[in-house]
Amino acid sequence: MSGVPQGTFGTIDHHVHRQRRAAVKTFVSKRTVRNVQSAIRAVIHQLCRNLDEYEASQEVCLIGLQYLAWSTDSVSRYLEDRPFGLLDNVERAREWDRTLKTVVELTPLVKQFPLFMPLILHLPGWLVEPISPALNLVLRMHRRMQRRAHKACAEITTPPPSPPPASSSQPFHPSTPPSPPNIYDAILATTSIPPSEKDPDRIAQEALTLLVGGSSTSARVMARLTFHITSNPAVSRRLFADLQAAFPHDYGNDYPTVTATAEPSHPELEQLERISYLAPVSMTISSILMDPSIFHDPYSFLPDRWLSDDPEEQARLEKFFVPFGKGT
Repeated sequence: MSGVPQGTFGTIDHHVHRQRRAAVKTFVSKRTVRNVQSAIRAVIHQLCRNLDEYEASQEVCLIGLQYLAWSTDSVSRYLEDRPFGLLDNVERAREWDRTLKTVVELTPLVKQFPLFMPLILHLPGWLVEPISPALNLVLRMHRRMQRRAHKACAEITTPPPSPPPASSSQPFHPSTPPSPPNIYDAILATTSIPPSEKDPDRIAQEALTLLVGGSSTSARVMARLTFHITSNPAVSRRLFADLQAAFPHDYGNDYPTVTATAEPSHPELEQLERISYLAPVSMTISSILMDPSIFHDPYSFLPDRWLSDDPEEQARLEKFFVPFGKGT
């Protein structure tokens, strides 16, 4: 991704990658996410209100843009303890959409000219804006994260005020310390990484990677799911039945139709051992996910493929299910 070589996603060295991934693993765990469900639910309610307003006004709703605003507000609320507020401002949502598209367009260029983004990041915004307004959006996004990371690092070096002396008459009640409120504090509180991994610029790149990856991908998945589910009444009925059984407590855990519908309805690895172990390896996941010798009719939306009663068939599918992010 553009300009984030120190984020987990841009890390080539295997051992460093595992180290950096471990630093954020707890923060993005299911347990930690469950602790902030009320905040995430509030963002979902705002999305529902927006959709109700579109229905009442009979205006055309760009559902992909609404999902992007929802996912970005949810992820930013979780990562930074404050939402971007895109659901309340459609123009800001469009600007964020343009920023993400610019990141995608820049990625091939940055891969070939790795010094391009470091150079741009040192230029003032007023100079970049007339050359490329879209590129300046990316620059602003980087600098927002850098400010937050530097602030978090500065705050953690300031010692907290001393607690009042304990009274002998008051019983001691041990308590569990609260989870870190944002991704910056979570990385800074990690003891398993060296101080060099807690550099504010590196933390900013990590936060930016999670924000872009968590918002854009979730929005695209939701938009495509909405199309396929509404186009398949039988799937829609089964999904709603599972959702009605799941809410308000479980949120889809272990409900087969919910899980099967969310699985991409499309998933033999290359002989990677032939490649030098010193070479960074990547793969084109569509060559596996869309292989008809592995997945029957891979271009069709078939949630039932994930609901087989044959455990061997299920194990076979899971072996070749390699969505984005699966790996180290």
